[in-house]
Formats: sequence, structure tokens, C-alpha cells
Amino acid sequence: MKQCRFFLVPACCMLFVTLVSCTSSTHNPVISTQHSDAEIARLVQNYNNTPNHDVVVSGVLLQNFKQNFSDFRDVEWESNNELYKVKFEIQDRDFYAYYDKEGNLLSYKQDIHEGELPSIVKNAAKAAYPKYRFDDMDKIVKGSQTFYKIEMGLGERDVTIYVVSDGKILNEALIF
Repeated sequence: MKQCRFFLVPACCMLFVTLVSCTSSTHNPVISTQHSDAEIARLVQNYNNTPNHDVVVSGVLLQNFKQNFSDFRDVEWESNNELYKVKFEIQDRDFYAYYDKEGNLLSYKQDIHEGELPSIVKNAAKAAYPKYRFDDMDKIVKGSQTFYKIEMGLGERDVTIYVVSDGKILNEALIF
């Protein structure tokens, strides 16, 4: 009986760790390599500059969305007939994602907490605006690159910066 307890306690601990890690708010869906980063930027910019309309999706597009993201709710789809944008929530966090007509995930954005910023990104933001506090952060995965949109404030002054995952601060805003 003592041997059984010896194995049961570690097994229960492993199950708990597995369950906790599976319910984490961090999602890392696979971005398609069908399009270059420049093509994705062009598609997203075109989407933002053309009229779009609400749509109901099915087939491969819906199947791929369900594979990329789990436990989603409050889903809204829009399209400009070239690109699909989906807005949704996972664990009370806002997400946006872009898919092409073939159902390939091109880009996504998710709300994150300050503690989820990589150290190199957080340190770059603090170095650029040392007295400012972190207000709102988003992780943006676009093609092969990961960026962080960071809104910071100091009293009545607010600033939004975009930082690449290597800590480089961009001089321009990303289009998402």
C-alpha cells in the first residue's frame, strides 16, 4: 500500500501541472508560410482600406480557426472577399486574427499582461520611457515576426510604442 501512495502523489502533481499549463492564456498558433511578411502587410493594409462585411464562415477556414485557438467565445467574422478578420475572446482576453481565403492563419494579436512581456522587450520600453507606467500590452504575430504594442502613461501623457521581440523599438506604428 505504501508503494501505491508513493506513485499516486507524484502522478496527481503531474496531472495538476498539466491541467494548469493547458489552461494558460498564452496561445501560440502556427502562422502559415504561404505568404511573405511583405505580402501579409499588403493584405492587411488593403483589408483596412476597403469596405468589409460580416460573414459566416465554414469549412477549412472554420476548422483551422478551431485548431489554432481553443476555448474561444464571442466570435465575430468580417471579410473584404480577400482576407478574413476574426475577433474573439479567450479567458476574458481580446484576440484578433487574419486568415486568407484558403484558411491560412496570417497574423494574430492578443492582449497580454505586463508579466508576459519578454524581459528584453520590457527593458527596451523602460529604457525609452523610464518614468512611464505600463498600461496596456498586445502581442502581435505577423508572418515570421513577433511584435509588442505597449501603451504607457505618465500623468496625462500617453505613448504607444511597438517593440520587436529582439528589443528594437520601431519608428512607425504597425498596421493591424
